[in-house]
Order: sequence, then C-alpha cells, then structure tokens
Amino acid sequence: MFAYLWNDVVGTGHYLDNSLSLSGGDSKSSYFFSLNDLNQKGIFKKGSGYHRTGARINVTREIYKWLSISNKTSYTLINSDRQQTGVNNAGFLIGLLRTPPDFDNSGYIGSYSGTPGGALIEGRQRSYRNYIGANANPGFNNPLWDLYKLENTSQVNRFINSAEINIKLVDWFTLTTRAGVDYFTDRQLNYFPYFSTNGNLGIYNRQEYSEMQFNLYWANRRVQ
Repeated sequence: MFAYLWNDVVGTGHYLDNSLSLSGGDSKSSYFFSLNDLNQKGIFKKGSGYHRTGARINVTREIYKWLSISNKTSYTLINSDRQQTGVNNAGFLIGLLRTPPDFDNSGYIGSYSGTPGGALIEGRQRSYRNYIGANANPGFNNPLWDLYKLENTSQVNRFINSAEINIKLVDWFTLTTRAGVDYFTDRQLNYFPYFSTNGNLGIYNRQEYSEMQFNLYWANRRVQ
C-alpha cells in the first residue's frame, strides 16, 4: 500500500550532459573554448530539477620573447527548483511519511462548504489530517500539494575572469602580474499559496544576493 503513495510522487531520475570543446594554437599562442549543458531531473516528479549551462574561453599569447599574456573567462547559469526540506511541516517527505498507506492523496485540492448548500470555498487543500478541507491550515501538507502548488526556485549567474602578464626582464628574472574578478547573483523565489501549512494566508518571498571579489597579485620568479 505504501508503494501506491510513493509512486504518486517519486519516479526515476535522469540527466543529460552535453559538452563541446575546441582548442588550437601555434608556436606563440594557444586557445581553448568549451560549452557545457547539464539538465537533470531528480526522483521527485516535480520540484527536483537542476539545469546548468556554462562557457569557458582560455587564451595565451607570446607577444615578444620577454612579454606574454593570458586570459581565462568563464560564465555559468544555474536554474534549480527544490522541495521544502528540514524541520518543516510544509516539507515534502514529512507529509508523505505521516500519511497512512490506506489514504488516497490524489484528490489534494478541492472545494469546501461548511453547511449543506452553502457557499463553496475554492482551492482548499485536502490531506490526511484535513480530509475534507474543513481547516484552512491542514497541519501537514499533502505531498502532491507540495509538488504542484508550492514554488522554491533559484537562479544563479556567475562570471569569473583571470588575466596574467609575464615580463621576463632577464633570463633569470620574471615579473608576473595577475588580476581576477569573481561576480555572482542569486535570485531565490519561495511561494506558498493560500491554505498551505506554515502559510495558510499565502506567502511570497523573493530574495536577491550579489557579490563581487577582485584580486590583484604581483610576484617575481628568480632562477638561480
């Protein structure tokens, strides 16, 4: 019987990973270019996706015998959607594991009327502890409500660039300068519709983060 509940929300995960690279050069220069894309669908039938797309370019060039430069650049875009986790009455697994195996979760949303022939309240959540939708707060979310009504997404953009200059003043002495920047943004969206556990009046929360780091480095190398 528990397999019946489990099969409603859990399936077989899969992923598709593609990459393309190109490289070349000559006696004084080299280049490398790559693209990659990972699209992953987790074991939950909704709310366990991860999609990462990235690009990278590396180039080096010897301009003179005493001067060479190089640069490395990468960009990554990550989109993910996730389930509620942790000590959380709205969590996906806690609602699933606290549902008896003989309770049918499939009718997780419907209409409720407090009196025969009375006005219907649309969109009420139905769960084991709220089996006719009488309460606005169901106690624990129906796992299907978690899957198809809640949203918990994240979008991350990240850019990394590193440049290097080498100046060989004499055969036994090289001056190296490196500069790098690492910048990212992260936009997180969390949505609970009306009649959800922990948010029976509805919750919409959007958070945005960004950070940039810049590094500058000098070094000299002396060959004895």
